[in-house]
Amino acid sequence: MTSQHSLDASRSFAVPRPGGELLVHDLSGPQAAEGSDAPLIVLVHGITANGLSWLTLARALASSPTTAGCRVWAPDLRGRAGSRGLPSPYGLASHVADLAALA
Repeated sequence: MTSQHSLDASRSFAVPRPGGELLVHDLSGPQAAEGSDAPLIVLVHGITANGLSWLTLARALASSPTTAGCRVWAPDLRGRAGSRGLPSPYGLASHVADLAALA
């Protein structure tokens, strides 16, 4: 099934981290609820990707009656794409700390 739903892939925000900022793409659909009580889905990419690699999935989530009201955030992990300016150390422990800061 192909979704015709379009997302504004340019929506993003930054989470302050020591040495810089973690860029987070807001891939929420138009029906997403607002506020801290809204359901949140955080999509975390693999080692060679970035947050925008989730656009196809985000479109499917926005088109589904079950998840259309959810906020969908996809960070660029430390050292990648919009978060490439964050300094080392890199690796799983740093990614976990960055994701905890996002939460």
